[in-house]
Amino acid sequence: MRTTLDRANEFAMAARICPDYITAHVGLANSLRAEAFRKARKGNLIALLIDPTRPDVHNIIGLLLAERGDVAAAEAEYREALAFARISASPNQSAKLLQAHGR
Repeated sequence: MRTTLDRANEFAMAARICPDYITAHVGLANSLRAEAFRKARKGNLIALLIDPTRPDVHNIIGLLLAERGDVAAAEAEYREALAFARISASPNQSAKLLQAHGR
């Protein structure tokens, strides 16, 4: 089974062979973005296992989910961040993110 990095390498090779091949450049960008998302998600899930009350981790997960188009799940993460932020220093970032999504 090919991974996102395998696909990225294939698109990069195609772009080197044919620099005007737009699909190769778009495919490379999308593959790298998918790999970055996977790594960011994994890092944040580990952070949640260590401390599930960290508002900043919930904010970042919300941002990742919103970028993927899952606004409902992103909103849930922002609300988690707000709930935990009320007992810590700064709820402002979560509130701004919810406002940005019209919530």
